[in-house]
This record gives sequence, structure tokens and C-alpha cells, in this order.
Amino acid sequence: IIAYGSFVEYTPLQDVISHLYDNGKVPMLLLLDGITDVRNTGAIIRSAVCCGIDAIVFNEKNAAPLHEDMVKTSAGAMMQITFCREKGMQSILDTLKMNGIKIFSSDLKSEKSLLNIDFTSPSCIVMGSEDKGISSTIREACDETFIIPMKGNFDSLNVSVATGIICFEAMKQRN
Repeated sequence: IIAYGSFVEYTPLQDVISHLYDNGKVPMLLLLDGITDVRNTGAIIRSAVCCGIDAIVFNEKNAAPLHEDMVKTSAGAMMQITFCREKGMQSILDTLKMNGIKIFSSDLKSEKSLLNIDFTSPSCIVMGSEDKGISSTIREACDETFIIPMKGNFDSLNVSVATGIICFEAMKQRN
């Protein structure tokens, strides 16, 4: 007998948001757009847990599969966070907006610094793939975009490193 099952249990995004608000929490979510590398996703999950992110949201399409190998990459953090997997990106964005959650994303074309973003209100940080960034649909839905300030003559970071920096800034502001 062969049985197939999901390694993690997905919770509907609206249920997660309602639960957070019902318990007096200010939601801090992380939305991954097109990040398909298992190692990057595992490292992102680890940073998210360490920085107090409430849930990680994926679109059904174009996301790394969550499975046993990712538990190693995330150093077990994968078992300590809530995952939402929704059918369409527009549905995710509509749910966030409908619930008063601001959408933020890093964008190399932005002029505003990460250090000038206010993450104390209900927030969702969106991270895009290293090769394409965030989709145009998400860019249009963002309340604000920002750049990560850097020294030297280099303008980009690995997506998991960038996520860790952004999540740490959000945690610092909320503490």
C-alpha cells in the first residue's frame, strides 16, 4: 500500500489573519513570490522563525516544495511556523488588503531605505526570486518598496540573506 500525504499542513490565509487579530496580535507575514530553490526557502524559513514572523505565504504555483529535505535546511524551524498556500496571487493580495495588512517589498529601483519603513502596523513582507524579483502584480499592490542600504560597489544580496536582514529590522521595530 502506498500513501501520499503533505509533509506540512497548510492553513488558509484568512484563518491565520483572523486568529492573529482575535488574539490581539499585529500580523507580520512573509509572502514568497517565485522562490523555488529549496535551500533558499529553508534558510528563509529559519530567519522567519528567528525573527517572529507569524506565517509564510506561498502561491500554489512557482514555489519550492516543502518536504523532509527542507527540515534540514531550515534547521528544524520549518516545524515551528504556520504555512499558507493559496491558489492565486491576486487572491492573496486581496485578502491582505481586505484585512488592513500593508504590503512591503524590496526593490532595487526604490529610493526609500529599509531603515525608513514602519513595520509596526499589520505587515506583509514580499520576497521575489533572485532572477526576476517580484511580479508586476505585486509591485502594483505594494504600499511601499525599499532598498537595503549597502556599502561598497555591489547592489544585491542572496534572497535568503536579504530576507533575514529585512525580518530582523521588522523584529527590532516591534520589540
